[in-house]
Amino acid sequence: MKRSLFLFVFMALFVSLTNAQAQPTKGIKGGNPNDWPSDVREKFIVLGDNASQKNYETALPALEWLLANHPQLHKNVYIKGIQVYHGLAKKATDKANKVKYQDKAMDLYDQRIKYFGNEAKVLSYKAYYAPYYWTGRRTEDLYKLYAKIVKLNGNKTEANVVSHYMGIAAAKKKANQLTEDEVLNLHEELTKIAEANSGAKWDKAKQTLNAHLASVITMNCDFVYKFYVPKYKADPENVKMIEQVLARMIQASKNAKEGEERCTKKPLFLELAEKLFKKKPTYGRAMNLVNAYRDDKQKAKGYLEKAIELADTDQKKADGYLQLAGMQRGMGAYGAARKNAYTAAKLNPSIAGKAYNMVAYMYMASGKSCNGTNPKNPCHAKAVYIAAYNMFQKAGNSGGMAKARQYFPTKEEVFTHSMSGKAVNVGCWIGETVTIVGQ
Repeated sequence: MKRSLFLFVFMALFVSLTNAQAQPTKGIKGGNPNDWPSDVREKFIVLGDNASQKNYETALPALEWLLANHPQLHKNVYIKGIQVYHGLAKKATDKANKVKYQDKAMDLYDQRIKYFGNEAKVLSYKAYYAPYYWTGRRTEDLYKLYAKIVKLNGNKTEANVVSHYMGIAAAKKKANQLTEDEVLNLHEELTKIAEANSGAKWDKAKQTLNAHLASVITMNCDFVYKFYVPKYKADPENVKMIEQVLARMIQASKNAKEGEERCTKKPLFLELAEKLFKKKPTYGRAMNLVNAYRDDKQKAKGYLEKAIELADTDQKKADGYLQLAGMQRGMGAYGAARKNAYTAAKLNPSIAGKAYNMVAYMYMASGKSCNGTNPKNPCHAKAVYIAAYNMFQKAGNSGGMAKARQYFPTKEEVFTHSMSGKAVNVGCWIGETVTIVGQ
């Protein structure tokens, strides 16, 4: 009996070892392809070559064998595999097969993430095909995919994802699957992403976002006061609530019809904007207050100076300094305006032309007050226009140059006073020295 039991155990072990030796090595994880077993290496090559040549049917058995036996072998198994499934889905004439290959392709993105990570980037690849494969068939999966992509990618989310995501949300609102609050919150989140980017596709995305929102919610000032203001009053120190109400008021103002009072003109808007700035001061919020206080120059100027302090890029600082120069010019503070215009030009050379133009026009406006050290001499009195001409030239404004030249001393005046080629200080706030030339 014992001898029979021993023989049974021995034979079972022998069969097990024999079967193990007959099976290919499983679960290879990367490494040098030259060290892979020949059958693994062969199928990897077959997959790659045939996928590249669009021989998808030939590539399919090798792909499925590699996925079943060595799912962690190499990232290219998934890159080529997704290509194979997309190709087969495109070629399939039978609807069931087309759907089968579409779903296999989409599943392969998830398997790639499982073994090789880089979820944010790979899901963005998946999102390219998802609306073509899933809309109307797996719309809820598409909605969840977009939500995940936005969460992972934030401001780096693609514009088409932002637009499609809002479109599905609008459809879900129409089907009573989302509340007004949920749709509005999503619109706000996606709008922030769109505003953090620039270019034609993002301008279009913003329009699409607003169109989808308008299709399910009438965003006007009455709606804001009815739906959001009570929430704010119930929790007036809640920063997130303040941000929401301000965003809704801005959107309502954009939607206002001609003749309607804009929500941003309401006293509440300024109250909330100032409160939010005190709690969480940022460049953007300061600039919003600058725009809100356009009719109050001193307040606008104060917030503009704060915006410049808060700016986190030279471009933003330059824009702030140029606006400040414009304000100071309007107040008659030409010296300070010129200083800030020069600062803007130095920080951002791309707006230097605008800065120098502003200075040139201030020179032109000072023609009667800046008449040199000898006002009785017309060459001194008109030297300011030569300074304006030089500044227009620096700005690249040929029209301005021509206009300034009209006011130059005449050739007779230059000859009579023996001033040709002489240096003259313009005087007053300008203080520049120019070389006298005639018209």
